[in-house]
Amino acid sequence: MIGLLVDGARIASPGLLAHALLASRLAERPLIATLGWHLGPDTHMASGESGYDQAAEDSLLAESGWVQDGYRLFAISSLAGSSRRGWLGPLGESNALFMTRRMWDELGGADESFSLPGGGLANHDLYHRACELDRSRLIVLLGEGTFHQIHGGASTSRRVSRSEARAEYERLRGHPYSPPTKEPLYLGHMPGDAIGHVDYSVRWRIRRERGD
Repeated sequence: MIGLLVDGARIASPGLLAHALLASRLAERPLIATLGWHLGPDTHMASGESGYDQAAEDSLLAESGWVQDGYRLFAISSLAGSSRRGWLGPLGESNALFMTRRMWDELGGADESFSLPGGGLANHDLYHRACELDRSRLIVLLGEGTFHQIHGGASTSRRVSRSEARAEYERLRGHPYSPPTKEPLYLGHMPGDAIGHVDYSVRWRIRRERGD
């Protein structure tokens, strides 16, 4: 198995690797995906504009007790834009993605044609292509994920706009980007500090089913 964690400025939940290994036993060609969160009250694109910075985040982490219980990170984080639909909606990308070495070789890895600072939608593209691999079985981990730390990244600091990233993707692929709709199998658990995100995920799914 190969696991790709995109962006070193992330903290992984305590059981990420253990649950990824467990999920790898559920299918011959498993594609194991996780959701992403941003530390703080909102995505870093938004909260950075209202005074949230590294000092504020350091204080937030220090007060959270996450070192003693890593799942407390859920209580101080907001869903990333590509995970904004929650656990029960399609992902735009996965910032901790696992698959077999054979599947990785079939993909040819990430496409280096994406040349914007921060990679643009290279990771979105990788996830989409992985979902399209023959006989791949998408498994989404519940109760695990990665938590992005504010650090002035190209996308989260808006040095590269969403429109620029989408335009590059469309130029390279010939069509606009849309999240893959592959139905997942779910595996995991639900820490108490993640219940608020579960509630949000359920409400999002209900709205979608109703067509709201």
